[in-house]
Amino acid sequence: MKSLNKKFFAVAFAFSLAIGLSSCENVITEDYPSDGVAVSMGGEDTDRPILIGLVIDSEEEPIYPSELILYDDLTSSVVDTAHADASGKFRFDPLDSGYYYVDVLVSNVSVVTSSVIEVQDSTYVIIQK
Repeated sequence: MKSLNKKFFAVAFAFSLAIGLSSCENVITEDYPSDGVAVSMGGEDTDRPILIGLVIDSEEEPIYPSELILYDDLTSSVVDTAHADASGKFRFDPLDSGYYYVDVLVSNVSVVTSSVIEVQDSTYVIIQK
């Protein structure tokens, strides 16, 4: 039953994320300081691809704490790094459309590497050890 609840959570999370991301737009009001910051106004096409997901072990428990390294698949160069939160969620943004893979490290040791991920828009992935 525990496994079924986690799978339901993962599907529900992905669905709610997809709905939420499809309605996002960048809006900066006067409440935010704009010195040295590029200001985006609502209505402009400023969306860029993002990669979000969940990193879990074989028992579907979050791999936490963990560091995630995002690589460009064509050049194998590091694009970005992130940390999973306590529930295993992570996010890389903004990205260019392309092909990437993620290496998951715990205490600086690689525990799992994802398969190649095609990122076009907002892309959700579950990386499981």
